[in-house]
Amino acid sequence: MNAPKKTTPAVKTAKELRRQSAAAPSPFPPIADYAFLSNCHTGALVAPDGAIDWLCVPRFDAPSVFGSLLDREAGSFRFGPFGINHPTTRIYDPGTNVLATT
Repeated sequence: MNAPKKTTPAVKTAKELRRQSAAAPSPFPPIADYAFLSNCHTGALVAPDGAIDWLCVPRFDAPSVFGSLLDREAGSFRFGPFGINHPTTRIYDPGTNVLATT
């Protein structure tokens, strides 16, 4: 009788994790998919799923509070039902900075 083979999980080194193939898909949405919200003092970038992935408070030149746009571990904020993402459409009202989401 043959004994089952033991396999060890593949462990990647830090160098391997930093290296990403140009052909590999990015874990980040394209920048064109983000919406921009602003009050003229600061601004936020809102991801397609409604999460705020970039926000500097209280001014544009302040350190970011949410920085998930650059690093998935840097935090974001999403107000919505847990684990449920619905398809949405977004458009700016013509001539305004008002974002209409349906």
